[in-house]
Amino acid sequence: MAKTLSGYELRRAREYQVNALRWSDNLQHPGFFHDKRLGKCLISLRFLKRRKIKGPILIMTTTSAFDGWLEEFKKENLTNIVELDGTKNTRKVKLQNGLKTKNPIFLLNKEGWDALNEIADIDWFSLILDESRFIANPKSKVSKFFWKNFRDVTHRIILTGTPDFKNKLDYYQQLTFLDRKNLPYKDYWTFRTKAFFAIAYDFIMKKHDNNVLKKALKENIHILKRKDLNIGRTKSYERRFIKLPPAVQKAYNTLEKEYVLEYKNKTLAKSIYATTSHIQLMRICGGFIGDELAHTEKIKDLKYLLENDLFGEQIVILCRFTQEIIALRDILQKKYTIGAVHGDVPRPKRKLIKQQFDEGKLQIFLAKVL
Repeated sequence: MAKTLSGYELRRAREYQVNALRWSDNLQHPGFFHDKRLGKCLISLRFLKRRKIKGPILIMTTTSAFDGWLEEFKKENLTNIVELDGTKNTRKVKLQNGLKTKNPIFLLNKEGWDALNEIADIDWFSLILDESRFIANPKSKVSKFFWKNFRDVTHRIILTGTPDFKNKLDYYQQLTFLDRKNLPYKDYWTFRTKAFFAIAYDFIMKKHDNNVLKKALKENIHILKRKDLNIGRTKSYERRFIKLPPAVQKAYNTLEKEYVLEYKNKTLAKSIYATTSHIQLMRICGGFIGDELAHTEKIKDLKYLLENDLFGEQIVILCRFTQEIIALRDILQKKYTIGAVHGDVPRPKRKLIKQQFDEGKLQIFLAKVL
């Protein structure tokens, strides 16, 4: 057992994590904007444990991040955990049953609020918004929901793996969600009008207001980058998980067990070979059953990464099948500049696409795994 600021814990916090906890000593509603893999989940849990948890905790995150949080709970010896997944009724029952226990911790994916509005009626001890940029748009339903219904939570905490937002307007909703007094502007629109110059489609922040924002960030958000710790950029490997829609999951299970692809009451393929079925299983994971795009769960998770952890970066995306490349291109090109390379693209054009990406003219490079 390692002794830390909060007493005896199951593991020793790193020095920079201890410093982050010390920084948050006098705060009720902190934010931790740390580069990925620096342990902001651990910091947020220790923050709450040091304040002696006195009620239910709600953590809004992505489904793919559930396993990461569950691992943190295990290491912190937190056992009363409820995953709010499943159908709307299933989630409601899990919520009701969990609230009957002592100091439960609930995990809910960030889209789940819409299917479980009952979370707005609960007296939460803490609400943690993991990758809190999803409330940055004041016109979005999710931003309005949390702004309206969670003002009285004892400890509101926001987390993100993106320490710097290129669009400074994104800070307003998050900072004022913690506390309305954090910024001296009536609302987001006043902030945009008074604190920025509009030049074409860009908003350039005025010097005085930029200093106001910097002060608010310094007082309420603990910002930490790898370069601050002389860690530098390292390769990061992360396994992410999605949940297939019930009909697609049923087709997957049947194909895996019986080597028969059945979907929408039709038999689409049969095989006696495991390798043939394995290829079909991979297609299902990519979204396709036959020629139909049967689900977009993987694409939704990818879009989340592009808008959060990988925001503003050039990205190479490798796919197993040409179908996936074309589907991704058609969906993502509405928002990003994309170069797609597959078997139907002539070699001269492939070379041009690669050159454009190398020159920074394309945001996303799509290609097939060799």
